[in-house]
Amino acid sequence: MDRTKRSIEATKRPWILWSISAVIALSMIGYPIASTMAEILNVENSVLNYPYRLIVVALSIATILVGISVSGFRLPILLSLFMFAYLLRLFFDLSNYGLEFIERDTLFFIFSVAIPTVAMGAANIFYEEKNAAVMFVVFGAVACALITYSIYLGGAVTGEIDLGQRNYLEALNPITISYTGLFTAAAAYTALNYSEEGERARRYKLLIYIPIIALATFTFLLGGSRGPIVGLAIFIGLQAIVRGNSGIAMVIFSGIIVAIGLYSFSEIAFFQRFGNLAEDPSVLERLTVQSLAIDQALSSPLWGSPYLELTTLSYPHNLVIESAMALGILGGAAMAAICLMLLRDLFTMMRFGHILMPIIGTTALANAFISGSLFASRDFFMAAVLCALLADNMRIASKVQAKRNLTQRVFAGALARSALALPSKADPIRH
Repeated sequence: MDRTKRSIEATKRPWILWSISAVIALSMIGYPIASTMAEILNVENSVLNYPYRLIVVALSIATILVGISVSGFRLPILLSLFMFAYLLRLFFDLSNYGLEFIERDTLFFIFSVAIPTVAMGAANIFYEEKNAAVMFVVFGAVACALITYSIYLGGAVTGEIDLGQRNYLEALNPITISYTGLFTAAAAYTALNYSEEGERARRYKLLIYIPIIALATFTFLLGGSRGPIVGLAIFIGLQAIVRGNSGIAMVIFSGIIVAIGLYSFSEIAFFQRFGNLAEDPSVLERLTVQSLAIDQALSSPLWGSPYLELTTLSYPHNLVIESAMALGILGGAAMAAICLMLLRDLFTMMRFGHILMPIIGTTALANAFISGSLFASRDFFMAAVLCALLADNMRIASKVQAKRNLTQRVFAGALARSALALPSKADPIRH
């Protein structure tokens, strides 16, 4: 497995390696800890939610300042312009439309999406997958344990653990529960693949990470959400393509999923939600909103229109359609380009052996087309920036190494030719 090298600056500031890992982990799976603790302590969700958000913002700002101080801070231009344009759209709508939740959505985008995403601008210097995986495991294991504990105690709206239906808490939806389980399992698997020297150390790691993977998988099934499994399927498909056995791998994977869904776990909500797509009210509602959002986009193709679809006051659950609706045709084209660049960057990271961030990126990419909203797509924007910076560094390093290898081959060839051209003692120069 490829391990991103620490830079000299990161070596001088080892705490920042963990700081940026904490920003990533807390941003993506930290909220379930705050919400479940509020449930367990029987206090208002805001009592713990607001301090949690402030911690993430503080860590993000510290990471940004350190990145700027070492001249290593940078952001992808297209994505930066897109987020700035969307922020202008929110401010414009805030001043000109009396939409019910626009203040909340604007604040959420600024503090929970934009600031942590900008913090990823230091990732090209300070990110290391092993650190990120360990940090994900620490917070994710706590989150999964608290989620399961809360549901066992009857705090869930569903009343009991039942894989035949989607489990959720008062302030924690089933989609977030599923993503928490998936990301935690992926992080534990990633950390497990960073093998320590010695068989004894390997056994200790298995004793720690295997139970966490089991707990995270169970949490993932409790949510019964389609998005995470679609993202995981995309990850497996891309991995198969990278490794050169795409056809066989995808046939086997598809066969396993169908077999499990039809015969083994037909009563689990996780699989049921793939069998009733044509009748699922949430799917039909999204298709209706998307159709209305496209009409709204076409009514103002240059400048865009309000950030929500005005008939239903909802978002279309598709970032390309939503971008075209809110920012015009150019905004929709920019989002499509960002998605394509993310896909390219995921290929690059997989070729270099990364696991955790490609899984996050593929699930974020899947969610962008089936459930995401621009003002709350924290995972998508953070993954897009982080993968762009890391993959760019990897491509540069790969080109440098290729040039170095070519130079070495040319030099070795020149030496060999020189050696062949030298006269030997058996063949003296004739005068």
